[in-house]
Amino acid sequence: MRPIWDPERLARLAGEEELGPALYVLATPIGHLGDLSLRAIRLLAQADEIWCEDTRVTRKLLAALGIAGRLRRFDAHSPPQTIARILDAVAQGRRVVLASDAGTPLVSDPGAALVAEATRRGLPVVPIPGPSALTAALSVAGMPAPPVLFCGFPPAKHSERQTWLARIAAVPATLVVYEAPHRLAAALADMLAILGDREVVLARELTKRHEEIRRTSLRALADSLEDTPRKGEIVLVIAPPLKKTAQDAPSEADVRALLLAEARRHPPAKAARIIARRTGYDRKRLYAMLLAAKEENTSPCTPTADEQE
Repeated sequence: MRPIWDPERLARLAGEEELGPALYVLATPIGHLGDLSLRAIRLLAQADEIWCEDTRVTRKLLAALGIAGRLRRFDAHSPPQTIARILDAVAQGRRVVLASDAGTPLVSDPGAALVAEATRRGLPVVPIPGPSALTAALSVAGMPAPPVLFCGFPPAKHSERQTWLARIAAVPATLVVYEAPHRLAAALADMLAILGDREVVLARELTKRHEEIRRTSLRALADSLEDTPRKGEIVLVIAPPLKKTAQDAPSEADVRALLLAEARRHPPAKAARIIARRTGYDRKRLYAMLLAAKEENTSPCTPTADEQE
């Protein structure tokens, strides 16, 4: 790979500021290499050690800069001995870099235990700010910020994801969620069931060639996946729940219709829980509505004794 920086120019840049010994938490580009700051380039040129999630990824970055760095692996599975080794190097007066594969370390990335232990030992920790999918997505979403709740990645399992969504459903804030493309359809289905059909901004492949930023609704986005599955890195910026007034409250007939529709997909007790979260109706009252519907022979489901509460 041909370096994008002239070696002599990089040497002059590196010599402009002598960086002292510390643990440097370095943000790296999430796509476009031009987003790397001059300060970050200077640090990479002067670093004594660079610890990263995947040495192959960071080696490509250094090759593009014409820098030969000492790369070592640090990820979420690194043992305590690795943390001690990194911090011992800082204590010995070395400039040590913690770099993410893409974006800012510790933002849905490993490193929290390392930074916490460095602070406990009284060692200097220096942020080298830069790219982050979180802030990039927020900057183009046009959603209220603050307040913002950064949620990271939802659980991969369906039941755990629904429980996770239920905990954040009523939070009066813009939600920022990361998701893998192969789990996006399942995640959107659960979001619709738990959060309701909110406005959402899909930010995909940010700063890359196939960047996509789309403002739509959760339901419309879920429907569109049937025709156009999404690939690449995905951020969802989801609008806060609407403030409900007495005039906005759904009628009992509307709630009953929602309840019966949900009961076609889930057992009665679960359907009642889902609609209770979405409408604010009492869960036991909703369950009683399903029992009444069954007696009228209109219910699509047959509740069992152990589901009744």
